[in-house]
Amino acid sequence: MKTRLLLFLIIILGTGFLSMGQRRIELTPTAGYQFGGHINYNEGSFRVLDAGVYGGSLGVEIRPNLLAQFTYTYMGTTGEFTSHSNAYPNQNINMAMQYFLLGIEPEFGNKIKGFGDFGMGVAWFDSQDPKVSSVVEFAVSLGGGAKIMFSKHVGIKMQGHLLLPMAFAGVGGYYGMGTGGSSSGVYVSSYAVMPQGELSGGLIFCLGNN
Repeated sequence: MKTRLLLFLIIILGTGFLSMGQRRIELTPTAGYQFGGHINYNEGSFRVLDAGVYGGSLGVEIRPNLLAQFTYTYMGTTGEFTSHSNAYPNQNINMAMQYFLLGIEPEFGNKIKGFGDFGMGVAWFDSQDPKVSSVVEFAVSLGGGAKIMFSKHVGIKMQGHLLLPMAFAGVGGYYGMGTGGSSSGVYVSSYAVMPQGELSGGLIFCLGNN
């Protein structure tokens, strides 16, 4: 059900972009590598393992050399909680990290274009364990890279991003982790940010007027 809702959201956002009738539309499927990140608490530490990432972006030129952009990424990975004492159990979680971001992408250059981008949206910590709850949090993305256009309609895009999921409110309260199936769990009340990095690339397909 969650996957269907997310796909529906992507379709709605994509349709909204296409209906804007702007000068240029860029569709870019991407693949690459994402650094998982970690965070420390008094009770223990939580680490998301590095893994491959794939997704894509849909951009619409709202004025020359400035695109409005929707970006989606997916990383299947494992989260590891390591306790600092015997009070809490160590635990691994099969999970996926998904980002849904809306932002802007200013660019400069001609055939070879440099660009920067800024996005805001949500990070979905999608647990694959039925005993562990999934959570959606606010997220910010900062990045940049280069586009090399082979023609008006096809090119490649190389990019890197700093991803910042906000208000990472602990491992227990955040993920609802249980201890051996019991109703109790690790709970951390503090808030923090878990920085992540991403390197990726893909083919650009341009539609509309260039």
